[in-house]
Amino acid sequence: FELFNVGFTCKKHGDTRLDLHTNSNFTRIDAVRAVHGAAAAKHLVPLEVTVGTLAPPKKTQLQEKEESDLQNETAFTLEALVSNANYSAKKTTMVLFINDRMVDCPPLKRACEAVYATLLPKADKPFLFLNLHLPHSHVDVNTHPTKKEVSFLHCEEVVETIQRALEEKLLSSNSSRTFYTQTLMPSATPSIEDSNASEAGPSTAPDAGGSNTQRSKAGGDHKLVRTDSRNPQGSLDAYLRKPATSAQGAREAGSAPAAKRPPDASGSASGVDELARSRSAARARRRAPSNACGLTSVQELCAAVDASAHQELTNIFRQHVFVGMADDSLALIQHKTRLYLVQVPEITRELVYQQVLRRFGMFGTIRLSSPANVTEVLQIALDHEEATGNWSEADGSKEEIVKLATELLCSKAPLLQEYFAIQLDGAGNLKTLPVILDQYTPDFAQLPTFLLALANEVNWETEKECFQSVANALAEFYCMRKLAQPDSPTTPNTDPNPANIQEAEILPSEALEAQEHEEMQGASTAWTVQHTLFPAARLFLQPPTKFATNGTILQVACLEQMYKVFERC
Repeated sequence: FELFNVGFTCKKHGDTRLDLHTNSNFTRIDAVRAVHGAAAAKHLVPLEVTVGTLAPPKKTQLQEKEESDLQNETAFTLEALVSNANYSAKKTTMVLFINDRMVDCPPLKRACEAVYATLLPKADKPFLFLNLHLPHSHVDVNTHPTKKEVSFLHCEEVVETIQRALEEKLLSSNSSRTFYTQTLMPSATPSIEDSNASEAGPSTAPDAGGSNTQRSKAGGDHKLVRTDSRNPQGSLDAYLRKPATSAQGAREAGSAPAAKRPPDASGSASGVDELARSRSAARARRRAPSNACGLTSVQELCAAVDASAHQELTNIFRQHVFVGMADDSLALIQHKTRLYLVQVPEITRELVYQQVLRRFGMFGTIRLSSPANVTEVLQIALDHEEATGNWSEADGSKEEIVKLATELLCSKAPLLQEYFAIQLDGAGNLKTLPVILDQYTPDFAQLPTFLLALANEVNWETEKECFQSVANALAEFYCMRKLAQPDSPTTPNTDPNPANIQEAEILPSEALEAQEHEEMQGASTAWTVQHTLFPAARLFLQPPTKFATNGTILQVACLEQMYKVFERC
């Protein structure tokens, strides 16, 4: 460190690879980086301490000794590079030079470690580079047989001064801690497959009984996944206790408790059979040739989806296990030993967009029980735009806008029916919508917005842009939005009279029915997310690269890292 304008190159005899290399123009920081690594050099802060006045170098040792004996006071200078609170290692590294000679000083090392013990977590150690200059007459180099350790005059005062200066420096430079985060799939890290292959390690030999245990197959406790996706008790819902709703409480307050009904085994069995049939149909469709449409524009859009796909995220969705809903729009999935938080609306929107392109011209149909008049639906959409401040009289008459939009959609009815299974009859009534995902229907409350988007946001002039904008409009229409979160219609009552409290908690029958409907709708939506959307995503979704960086998919836990945390504690 101290020999400037000199470079070192070290390597083993007969080896072409250099073990150590420094240039003659290296600074101390560069030297630390070359010898001890970039992690140590990244978190160093400078420290300088000067006490008293040292004798000029031109004086002889005899003259310096005579002057020091007369003054008999502490004098030293310190130039140091010390690590801040963001650096941690399992062993203390202290590089100490006294009068340009590398030595050890146990009292000084213990004093510095005592300072860091109050700042760093338990078992974390610092890095220190200390360049200490003392009067030569104050240093005794004959205290160790190999001259590895030295002692010096006024040792306690020097150590105490350095300790105090180090503590002040760290307190002033560590007003905040830096915690480094990373996106889901940083390009500098190895891929999921490589990391999982390395985690699996070499195959273990059979034990005495002739078979491997589950722990040995996993590669250790820290790589053992203790959940089974086929067991419903391993899902998140099994650990959540749903509180009694106010509607249930009001019903119990107004009537006696009803007798328990036996579970409907036939209903549950039929639901399982229906789910199995839908999954089998989906797998069969997946095995069918994709991109069967012969239009060049559709093939180019599908190729763009394939080109932007993130391979590692695709593998995660192919092998994921659904854990449960974290809130009204976030879901938790597990992939091997990692837990991920997923934005359900974004996943649904992308999945529907890709399915529109792959099923182009081959959709099933959802037939409306009563056809919806396009003019009336568009009028509802414009009323909503006016209520939200997105329409004003300067934009034109609403009646004229509705008329023009209806005429446009009716003129494009053959195209919409042939390619997207959206049927409009001659009277301007919407009769069918496409089946994009099996066992899934869109939220028809968004139908006015969808028809308005078809009229305003679709470029009907260019074929490729037309198909892409219609696919985007369908993706927005079929997107799974937030689960229903009904607000409690009652407020806490602090009236000490129990009769008044009971009276306040009993709701009108209309409010009870509305609340029960919202709760049933939220439960149905959660079921659809688990049993329809994520199985379809497992089969068909190709997540784009942007999902790895925009927060759509985030890694929130890793079993191996959790074991490291527990070891540190």
